[in-house]
Amino acid sequence: MAFWPYLLSWNQIRLLSLGFLLVVAFSRYWQIFRAIHSVHRLTLGEFFFALAVGLLSFVQHHPHIYTAALLVMSLADGLAAVLGTRFGKQSRYRVFGATKSVVGTLTFLVVANAILAIYSHTSQLLPAWEVGLVALGATLLENIGAYGSDNLSVPLFVGAILLFL
Repeated sequence: MAFWPYLLSWNQIRLLSLGFLLVVAFSRYWQIFRAIHSVHRLTLGEFFFALAVGLLSFVQHHPHIYTAALLVMSLADGLAAVLGTRFGKQSRYRVFGATKSVVGTLTFLVVANAILAIYSHTSQLLPAWEVGLVALGATLLENIGAYGSDNLSVPLFVGAILLFL
């Protein structure tokens, strides 16, 4: 999905996002795609991510920004979950009832920073300190995002900040 702007029009992305949202709702109700609903806590993350995919296409029309914003959410958050679960058992903490780990949080920060550094290098727009601040802001939003709301707030934050900068 992060690379859709290079293949599809913005309107096609919006339609696919709407379709994605409907499929997720249908799947949750009928328990069809159990893997995307298998998280053992109350979350609406799959709905928020579908919304982010579509809303991001309204916020800006720069394919590089869209790609960076979605990659920060999908790669940084995904790797943070995997490494935090695997190696973060000794460093857990709670934020708004959600269990987090220092390992997962640091993974998110490092991966987000790497993605944004690559974006900055290819677009030649951001100095290193701004890349670090955007990655830190995304990490903080991910940390406080209750019920999967980070799947919406992080990509919209990254997209809006990159557009502004």
